[in-house]
Amino acid sequence: MEQPKVITQDRQVASLKPADGKDRIVVKVQSKAGPGLSVESRNGSQTKSWLYRPYLNGKQIKVTLGAYPAMSLAQVREAHAKAVELVKQGIDPRHARIQDKKANEQMPVFSELWENWLEFRASSKPIGPRTLTDYKGTYSRHLEKKLGKVRVCDLSRAFLFEHLSNVRQTSAEGVRKGLIILNMTLDHASLQGLIDHNPARLLKPAMFGASMGKPRERWLPKDELKMLWQSLDEAVNGGGSVSAGGRGIASSVVLSHSVANALRLIILTGVRRSEACEMRWDQINGDRWTIPETKNGKSHVVTLHPLTLSILKKQRIISEGAYVFESTSNPGFAITGDAVTRALERLRKKYLGELATFSPHDLRRSVATGCAEYLDAPERLIELLLNHLPADRMIRTYQVGQRAEKLRNL
Repeated sequence: MEQPKVITQDRQVASLKPADGKDRIVVKVQSKAGPGLSVESRNGSQTKSWLYRPYLNGKQIKVTLGAYPAMSLAQVREAHAKAVELVKQGIDPRHARIQDKKANEQMPVFSELWENWLEFRASSKPIGPRTLTDYKGTYSRHLEKKLGKVRVCDLSRAFLFEHLSNVRQTSAEGVRKGLIILNMTLDHASLQGLIDHNPARLLKPAMFGASMGKPRERWLPKDELKMLWQSLDEAVNGGGSVSAGGRGIASSVVLSHSVANALRLIILTGVRRSEACEMRWDQINGDRWTIPETKNGKSHVVTLHPLTLSILKKQRIISEGAYVFESTSNPGFAITGDAVTRALERLRKKYLGELATFSPHDLRRSVATGCAEYLDAPERLIELLLNHLPADRMIRTYQVGQRAEKLRNL
């Protein structure tokens, strides 16, 4: 079979072999980067070697760029172009390949970068416990399995796009939060000199149909809150046999006393769902509840209304452990936020079907809106009630008074 004088197609490489009686054959390879590229085939070998023979400092050298079929014709042309550029700069491609190999061997995988970034943040700008838990959950659910063992230098934009596209099939939130983690960790890798740029920076949630929805505006006016409060009483007071004066249904059909009381606490104080669930007895001193660390990283003191104190007094009979709202299914542990959300939706469907859907966070919004609508409370005081940091940096810096008495009265 007549062999080609110049390789122009991949299939020509596959069929290349020495003539009878010959040990090897070397054929030129067409490349836009210039001359010097060839392929060598030897008798008895299933692979072919890609060779580049440039002149460097007046002397011809031989560089093995790779082997076929592991490296295709298209790939070797790219490698050849890079080698040509090095030669133009007076750099021996063989030395550059050795340095690249050494750098690759030292390149951490993504799981190592993740741990390194966590250590860095812990020493420079500590992350709040709730946020840290959220980050770790996102990493383990959406990033660790597919990216954990991949070298950082191999996390190309195309690779990340494909992975996040797969994540989007099950969780839009996973894409949004995953991108946050990828950007923070890969920015860290760039600053360390591990990579030239962060490949995740050009990826946006909108590319995956995972943009944030419009901010919710749902809040419950007084009449709806009254209906909700009555339904909470109804949902937990149905237990007991008919002969004993009960209604013959279990009180756990809709929600437990702990969950119902946690919802009442949110309605009365406007705290976050997680703060209510994780309330501990040792945080309460009279009518003061001190939340040691909140979403903004600061502690927050909540004044407990006498009605709230009466609810906690009843809860003291139910919860024997450290948590105020102890789980009935998992004694010794607090109820979970997800359990509260699911129970509230069960309650709404059974007793409040005529009302639009609402969540525990909408109850927090109801407190804030109600303070403005019914009590004419000033915006800054409501922000303090919610433990929000002012958006205006000037206010954060100079207006540091907490207006404790006004807040207590509110």
